[in-house]
Amino acid sequence: MDNTLAKKQLKLSLPMAFENFITTLMSLIDTVVVANLGVQYLTAIGAISVVINILQIIPQSFSISNVALITKTEDDKIQKKYLSNSINLCFYFSILCIIITLAISPVIPSLFNIDKIGNIYLYIRLAGFIQASLATIMYGYLRVIGKQNIVLAIQVVSVIANLILDIVACFVGGGLIGVALSTIAIETISMVICFMLIKWNTKIKLDKTESKDILNLFKWNFTERICLLYTSDAADDKARV
Repeated sequence: MDNTLAKKQLKLSLPMAFENFITTLMSLIDTVVVANLGVQYLTAIGAISVVINILQIIPQSFSISNVALITKTEDDKIQKKYLSNSINLCFYFSILCIIITLAISPVIPSLFNIDKIGNIYLYIRLAGFIQASLATIMYGYLRVIGKQNIVLAIQVVSVIANLILDIVACFVGGGLIGVALSTIAIETISMVICFMLIKWNTKIKLDKTESKDILNLFKWNFTERICLLYTSDAADDKARV
């Protein structure tokens, strides 16, 4: 085995693996804090988290598509063009997701058999969905250019800050709403930090050629993730039977 290649792979993959753990930990922190508020709140955040996770398939698919394209070239300007177009496309798709979610939101409480407070939590989280989506795209780019340790540092600080804000929110009586506001505050700050870390040398606009390349990969990544989601749910149903 090529030790040099193995070290490079570990240098990239270990921070990414830990990032996934950190992301899961952030959701776990919200759940643990909310659990102390009452069963109806815990049930609500659990159900809404399912909706949020489904929505996150969009930015994740764009991020994977963007990474696949920018790794094919070492030209910084071309990489930034793909990044710019991915950000634009993800922005518009995120708005579409928000509109669709708002349209079906009246039936969500009855669908999941949860308290209507769940919808309030959902509406607040949707206010931070675009920020979180764009941060996901930029995280992918920063990893490709070798700044995976910085991305990891942002994630770790975000988890710590989220925990502190959640506790403060509950302490001052903010409840589930305070927890949701804490989350979107962290998502917004993370997006701004990522944007500042990128040295832009091109305008953030849609270009026909790059957008077509991104959408061509996006449709396959999105379909794959939807299929995996369905397969996972089907397996869970069988396990229950």
